Amino acid sequence: LVGVMTQALGIIHGLPAFADRMEKAYDVHSLRKTSPLPFRWQDRTVAKIRKYREGSERKQAWFIVNMASTGCGKTMANAKIMEAVSEEGDSLRYVLALGLRSLTLQTGDEYRERIGLSRDEMAVIIGSNAVLKLHNQSRGQDDDFSVYDEDGPLMEQELCYVDTQSERQNRFLDIFFNPDYPESAQKNKNFLYKPVLVTTIDHLMGAVETKRGGRYILPSLRLMSSDLVIDEIDDFNKEDLTAIARLVHLAGMYGRNVVISSATIPPDLAEGMYRSYRAGLSCRNAFFSDKKSAALVWCDEFKTEVQSMGPADNDFAENHDKFIRSRIEKLKKQPANRRGFIVPCGKESTDEDGNGLLEGYFGHMRQAVLRLHENHHVVDKKTGKNISIGVIRVANVNPCVALSIYLLQCSWPENTAVRVMTYHSRQILLLRHEQEKYLDAVLKRNREMSRTVDIEDSVLRKHIDGTEKENLIFILVATPVEETGRDHDFDWAVIEPSSGRSIIQLAGRVLRHRKRAEDISSANIAVMDYNIRGMKEQKRAFIWPGYEDGKYVLETHRMAELIDGKRLAEKIDAVPRIRKASHLEPCRKLIDLEQQVMADFNSFTDTGPQCINGWNHEAWWMTALPQEMNRFRKSTMEEVKLYAKYIDGRIILCEWDTETSCSKVYGIEPYTDMTPDMMKRLWLSDEERNYIRLLENLTAGQDEPKEELMKKYSEIFGEITVPVSENNAKTLLYSDQLGLFQMEREESEIGKAQ
Repeated sequence: LVGVMTQALGIIHGLPAFADRMEKAYDVHSLRKTSPLPFRWQDRTVAKIRKYREGSERKQAWFIVNMASTGCGKTMANAKIMEAVSEEGDSLRYVLALGLRSLTLQTGDEYRERIGLSRDEMAVIIGSNAVLKLHNQSRGQDDDFSVYDEDGPLMEQELCYVDTQSERQNRFLDIFFNPDYPESAQKNKNFLYKPVLVTTIDHLMGAVETKRGGRYILPSLRLMSSDLVIDEIDDFNKEDLTAIARLVHLAGMYGRNVVISSATIPPDLAEGMYRSYRAGLSCRNAFFSDKKSAALVWCDEFKTEVQSMGPADNDFAENHDKFIRSRIEKLKKQPANRRGFIVPCGKESTDEDGNGLLEGYFGHMRQAVLRLHENHHVVDKKTGKNISIGVIRVANVNPCVALSIYLLQCSWPENTAVRVMTYHSRQILLLRHEQEKYLDAVLKRNREMSRTVDIEDSVLRKHIDGTEKENLIFILVATPVEETGRDHDFDWAVIEPSSGRSIIQLAGRVLRHRKRAEDISSANIAVMDYNIRGMKEQKRAFIWPGYEDGKYVLETHRMAELIDGKRLAEKIDAVPRIRKASHLEPCRKLIDLEQQVMADFNSFTDTGPQCINGWNHEAWWMTALPQEMNRFRKSTMEEVKLYAKYIDGRIILCEWDTETSCSKVYGIEPYTDMTPDMMKRLWLSDEERNYIRLLENLTAGQDEPKEELMKKYSEIFGEITVPVSENNAKTLLYSDQLGLFQMEREESEIGKAQ
C-alpha cells in the first residue's frame, strides 16, 4: 500500500507537466504569411480571433466550428486558427484527427509541404505500416513516420525526438513505460511529445473507450496537453458520434481548445458536440481556481463570428442558426456547378429487352450514362473524339461488381465505346493502392473549363487512339469509398442513393477542381428513383450505409417523393444538410430523417449510458456501459484479414502467420468468366492491374533474389479483408480486376443474353 501511495503521489505531482510543459512548435513562418487571394478568409478569421483576445481579460477555452466549402482551404485554416487560439497566440500543439487513412496521409503531406513542419515538429499515425510504406514509396520518401502495433501507439525509431525533460521527469515517465525496454519507451515518448500529431481518430478514442487495462493512458496524456481538431466530423454515424462526443467532453475537462470541421455539419451535430464540450469545461472549472470561459468561433469562406457563450442551452442554437442563414444566402449567389435529375426505375419498369429486376435497374443506369455523356463530354484535341469520365456510385460491394460485369457485357450504341473500372474496399492492399494512385493522378484536373482539351495521360491516350468510335466513356463503378477523402474531379455521376448526405458528398466529386463562372446548362448528376433495396421492397432500404435503422422507417423508398426534385434540378449543394426545418417529417422526407437522427443524438431529455446527455450529466464515467452500448467503429459484419502470399510461383490466400491456403475455409474461388470481349472494355488492362506484376515491379533494382523479395512484399502488401458469416454456403469470387465479391443467382445471369 505504501508503494502504491508513493507511485500515485509521483503521478499526481507529474501530471501538470503533461498539461502545461510539453513541446510546442514556434515560429511557423508559413502560418504568418498572407494567404493567396482565394483563401484570404483564413487571415480574416485569425485577425478576428486575435482582436477578440485583445479585448478580453478572461482566460478562454475555444470551441470552433469551421464550415468552409470543399476546396477553400480548411486544413490550412485550422492550423492558423490553432496558432491564434494557443496560450500565447504564437505556437502549435494539437492533434488533427481524421476518419480515413487516405485523408490522414493526404493531410500529413500537406502539412509537410505547405506548412513546412519538420519531423521534429510533426508525426503521422494511420494504423497500418503497410499502407504507410506504400504511400511513402509512391512519393519517393523514406519510412519516417509513425506506425501502430498491438502494444499501443508507437513511433518509428528513425523519428527524431527533442528531449527537454529533466531527469526527474524522465524517471516519472518510467511509471508509465517499462524501463526494461528503453527502445519501446522512447517511441512512446515520441508519441506524447510531438507538437503536431496527424492521426486517424481511432488512436485517440482509447482515452474514452477502454473498458479494462491501461490503453487509455497514452491518448489521455496526449490530449491533456493538446488541442483537438476533428476533420470531416459528419462522416461518422450516430453511434460513432456519441463516442466522439465523449472525447470532446474529455477535451473540455482538460481545458483544451476544440475545432470541428466540415462543410456539411448538421445543426444538431454542432450543438451536441458543443454541449459535451461545455459540460466537460464546467467540470474543469469546478476543479481549478483559474476559470476558463467558453469562446465560440463560427467561420467559413464568407465570414467569421466570435463571441463568448452564456450558460443558457439555447444560446448556441440561436447563434449557429444565425450563422447558417447568412451562409446560405451567400451560397445561393454562387453558380450552380452541379444539377441533378431523378432516373425512373420502379419495379414495374424494366429495360427495353424486358430483362429481370436487377438487370433492368442497371439498364436504366446505362441510359443515364449515355445521356450524361452526351451533355457533359469534352473533345480530345488530337482526335476530335468525345470523351467523358464519370462515376457510378453503388451502395454495396456485391452490386458494385455485378454492375461492373453488366457494363462490360451489355450492348452500347454503335458509335460508343466504354472503359470500366471497379473500385471498392475488398481488394488486395497493393492493387487498391496502385489503383488509387492512378485515379488521384488522372482525376486531378486543375484547369479552366474548356470544351476542347489536350489529354496527356498515357492510359487514356492508349484507349482514345486505339478505338475508332466517336464517343469514349470512362466509367468508375465505386462504393462509398469514393465519397470522402478522394480528391477526384469527374464530368458526371450516377448515384444509387443511401442518404441525402451520400448525394451531396458524391456530387462534390463532380467539377471539383474545374470551376465555372456561370450555371451549368444541363444536369450532370443522375439520382436513381430507388436504390436496390428499395427496388426489392425491403422494409428498410436506406441502411448499411444509411440512417433508416431501428425506429427510423420511411413510408416510401421512392426518391421522387423523398426529396425536392425541383431543387435537385436547380442546384445540388450542402444547404439541405446544414439547415434544419422548423418541423421535421422523418417518415416522409429523406433529409428530415437524417436531421431527426442528429436531433436524437443531441437530445436534451434522453437519460442513460447510451446517450451523450447521460454521459454529460449522470454518473456513468466509472462504468463500461456507455462504451459497450455505443462502441466506436462497431462492425456490423464479422471480418478476417488474409494475405495473398506469393509462394513457389503462385498466389495463396493465407492467414498472416501461416503458408497454408485458407481459400476453401472461407469459400473463395477465382472468378473465371472474364471473356476477351470484356477485357477489351477494361479501363486498366490486366497487365496494369495485375498483382504478380506489381510485386515484380517492387523488386526492380534490388540485389536480393526476385522470388524471395516477391514473397516478402506479398506478406506485407497482400492484405485483404474477407467477410465471414455464420452461413458460408455462398461462394466468394476473386479477381484482380473485380476484387472479392459474392454473386447472387440473378447477378450471375447478367449479360448472358448478350
